[in-house]
Amino acid sequence: MIRLVDPLTNPDWDSLVAGHPDATIFHSSAWASVLHDSYGHEIFGLIDVHGGSTHGLLPIAGVRSWLTGRRGVSLPFSDHAGVLEFRQKSASRLANAARLLARDRGWHHVELRTRRGARPTFIGHELDLSEFPACLPAPVRRGVQKAVRSGLTTDVQSGRDALEEFYRLHVATRRRHGVPPQPWKFFESIQRHVLSNGLGFVVLARSGSQAIAASVFLVWGHSAVFKFGASDLTFQSLRPNNLVLWTGLREAARRGAQFVDFGRTSPGNIGLLRFKRGWSTREFPIHYERQTPNGESLPAMAKEAGWSNGICRNLPGTLNRWFGAAAYRHLD
Repeated sequence: MIRLVDPLTNPDWDSLVAGHPDATIFHSSAWASVLHDSYGHEIFGLIDVHGGSTHGLLPIAGVRSWLTGRRGVSLPFSDHAGVLEFRQKSASRLANAARLLARDRGWHHVELRTRRGARPTFIGHELDLSEFPACLPAPVRRGVQKAVRSGLTTDVQSGRDALEEFYRLHVATRRRHGVPPQPWKFFESIQRHVLSNGLGFVVLARSGSQAIAASVFLVWGHSAVFKFGASDLTFQSLRPNNLVLWTGLREAARRGAQFVDFGRTSPGNIGLLRFKRGWSTREFPIHYERQTPNGESLPAMAKEAGWSNGICRNLPGTLNRWFGAAAYRHLD
């Protein structure tokens, strides 16, 4: 039997999620609340129950957009948040239930984002913290040492002020890359539902009192996600990004995380792949599968295609933020 619940209000959802070794923050009610509050997405939870025990579960967000269509996604702005399977064959039952939900809700298709697939849409990277920091290669350690010798310092926080400092760098970094920034409302929701509940933190690197690099880490049980990073290009030679990431890994380990997920990377993004591989990470495939309610497979939607690069690099800061606030509820 497939039960349909609301992860935002169901009292059992988080305890079920916590019982699966592959669960991440993206499966939690806290992240569902972020998506709901930031973009108005309706969140559904599918639970496969047989004989009184849970065989699997799947969170899905209903995206309603006049621009990109009505669809179900598991989950937007989540690198992978597919089925958590406790018993074999539950994944196929939940995928079928997702298609039925798509039919009932009038969605064009449903997209499942899973850590598997022979032809990955993205590549994931994960670092085992069991031997941290000895597991880090010499070039990484030299970069951290250079940052320290340069007088850079770091601090770990979870309050609104730290997130605002990160966001200033985020806006500048996204503009430099030709991508609109996520709206402040999205990060404000992360602070309220995630960081303030002990499920993540912000790492800031400073030169004197000035924040020059920052990262946001999300933590759930034994897993952590290096979700966002930003920096001031002026200080790149001091290696603040190495210091921020090293500090974040250390803090994640201190909080009990055994693995840190570095997030998804497009196979064509050679520079980012090289950076993540340089931290001795293990690669895994991330497959995005889209199906219509009648089971027809569709090609995965193109991601990170660079359509906005020329626009965003030339927009004034205020307009670029407005563009991001207007666009993101239709995307991902």
